[in-house]
Amino acid sequence: QGTNPLSFYQAGRERYAGERFFWEDPAKEITITGLGNVKKLKAAANAERYREVEKSWIKLQETAVKTGVTDLEATGPLLFGGFSFDYESNSKLLWNQFGDNLFYIPAFMLSIVGKQAYLTTNLLCSPDDSEKLFRDMINEREAFLFESLDGAPCGPNSLVRQREVQPEEWQRTVKDAVEEIKTTDLDKIVLARELRLTFDHSINSGKVLERLIAEQPLSYIFSLEAGGDCFVGATPERLIKKQGHDVFSTCLAGSMGRG
Repeated sequence: QGTNPLSFYQAGRERYAGERFFWEDPAKEITITGLGNVKKLKAAANAERYREVEKSWIKLQETAVKTGVTDLEATGPLLFGGFSFDYESNSKLLWNQFGDNLFYIPAFMLSIVGKQAYLTTNLLCSPDDSEKLFRDMINEREAFLFESLDGAPCGPNSLVRQREVQPEEWQRTVKDAVEEIKTTDLDKIVLARELRLTFDHSINSGKVLERLIAEQPLSYIFSLEAGGDCFVGATPERLIKKQGHDVFSTCLAGSMGRG
């Protein structure tokens, strides 16, 4: 009890740079933080991508040896990652590090379930590996856990430049959307635009998560690192949640009246 998952995330900033993730639900009932990458799963960008990742994950679990607490939600070996919305149009250079889909199993995962903390250690090995592989993993875990969870101090990071990407095209898109709403049965069109911000030095995703948790307490808070990039954000919308044999969905994105 009293374990801070965000401190755990921050403590791995240098040792596990590019291999961290964070996820927390609005009720603060489950928080998961992962560090390191013992196995990455990716599928080809096609209509079978979901099934292919699932097959790879099931195959991996068939030979897994699990000990300790593994039957509790959010504990034991977990696969964390995500898919793009549309595999046919996900070619932007901005998402190169992630690709169409990216999932990985962390070396160390801290799960806060209710008020109880659980630490999962994952190791990928074969019958031909020596015991040294296991001992090295244990030594790495002990060395990491005894390090300061406060991490290095983070100084101020000032905004240097702000640039709107293709503003003229954005204005045309808005104009076209308004016209389409006026002339068709559409009541609403959701648009998005890109804004590039440049700071004095690299962004500390842990500090971004800290601000999101404080400012958006009713949202799901998440981050996923891939190489030098990090996908971080907050959303109040739960698309799909599977718990046992039950599936839940809550769609909040629309602001139009419902009846």
